Amino acid sequence: MFCGLWGVIAFGLVHKEKGLLTTGNGKFLGIQIAGASIILIFTAVLTIAFFVLVKKRFHLRLSKVEEVLGLDCQEDDTQMQLQIRTMVHDLNKLNKARLNLIQMVRTGNHVARKRKKSSSEMNAYQR
Repeated sequence: MFCGLWGVIAFGLVHKEKGLLTTGNGKFLGIQIAGASIILIFTAVLTIAFFVLVKKRFHLRLSKVEEVLGLDCQEDDTQMQLQIRTMVHDLNKLNKARLNLIQMVRTGNHVARKRKKSSSEMNAYQR
């Protein structure tokens, strides 16, 4: 991308009839810089729109298990696919439990109430 933008801008510098270095007039260079800026903005808007749509429709990232095992494992063996899906399901359940625990700690619902020790437990403890 940098090379393409540099080519557009450099054209404004070295053009034989309108370039800044040959005529001393920066008007053509300004037009080239404006054109390069428009191309940059256009490309950024289309790229962002594309990735937003793809993110809503598909997952852009693999799960941790799929990253470690690799995608070719899924294509090689249907049994491996079942194992991966089971592991991903289990990891998702663990992740939800972890998030619930974090939420409980943040809201203060994790405070465990101490149970009162019975007199027999107290006597056993004092011996």
